[in-house]
Amino acid sequence: MSKSNHWSEYWKSGVQTSLPSDFKKNYDGEIYAFWEGRVDDLSSGDHVLDVCTGNGAVALIISEIALQQNKSIKITAIDISEINTEFIQKNVAQKVWSQIDFISHCPLADIAKHVDDKYQLVVSQYGLEYTDLNITAEVIFNLIQFGGELAFISHSVDSDVFKYMQTEQSIYQWLSDIGIISTLSDFIGARISANGLKNTLLSIVEKNQPPINFHGQTLLIHWQKMLTMLIKNNNHTIKNEKDNLKKFIEAHKAAKLRADDVVQVGQKLSDKKWNQEISSVGFRCLEDKPIIYQGTNVAGHSYRYIK
Repeated sequence: MSKSNHWSEYWKSGVQTSLPSDFKKNYDGEIYAFWEGRVDDLSSGDHVLDVCTGNGAVALIISEIALQQNKSIKITAIDISEINTEFIQKNVAQKVWSQIDFISHCPLADIAKHVDDKYQLVVSQYGLEYTDLNITAEVIFNLIQFGGELAFISHSVDSDVFKYMQTEQSIYQWLSDIGIISTLSDFIGARISANGLKNTLLSIVEKNQPPINFHGQTLLIHWQKMLTMLIKNNNHTIKNEKDNLKKFIEAHKAAKLRADDVVQVGQKLSDKKWNQEISSVGFRCLEDKPIIYQGTNVAGHSYRYIK
């Protein structure tokens, strides 16, 4: 599964943000205020590019604020994955999303093939740090007019997101190490029977207790419920659940890949010079500071650069 595919599956599931447990609809609080400040500096007729847009969260915030300020702006939002425009149009007012041109399957490095414009503002949230800045910093620099701005929010190694994703990654590894994932794959591939599945899973569960730090984790609870259902149900019921079980496994394979991505990015961000390529191509830094959500939690790190 390619990186774009496992993120496409995530956006297809019907979420607006990268942190749906914290932001049910869209980003608010200090994050919203940061983007409000960027719109304050825009004028009607300006063009904005949102890169690594995901399901368009930031593009939608900027569009909403621009409407509140009676500014008519053009917004282009791109992502390497499939943007779930059906979800967006169903859950967001038409006047907000109609200002945005969404472009799926568009790697940032290849954006010149899709757009022919100079932007007053390029934005991103929880996205640029996933790219190779040796390539994308120059691409963005060439897209912005002189005097224009690059503004983005990255993840922060001090946030709870990385601790959570590290734990998820460990849970997936544990499930694999004790043989649960391979046993389920054997049943789906018709290499063991329903009865064989039940007996093998029961044996694994009886011999392996999850580490204490896994207790209470939502991911582990989901797996425990699924395993309990398989062990307790009769063979006929289990056979009828094979398609659902296949979907469950595929969804969790994609979730593990996303956790791997986030943990890898965390390792990248631990280097204080991770974003030095942005300045190297000619940008001048205007802002470099953490975003503290609700005055207590580190939600990310905000950056502003001028060309």
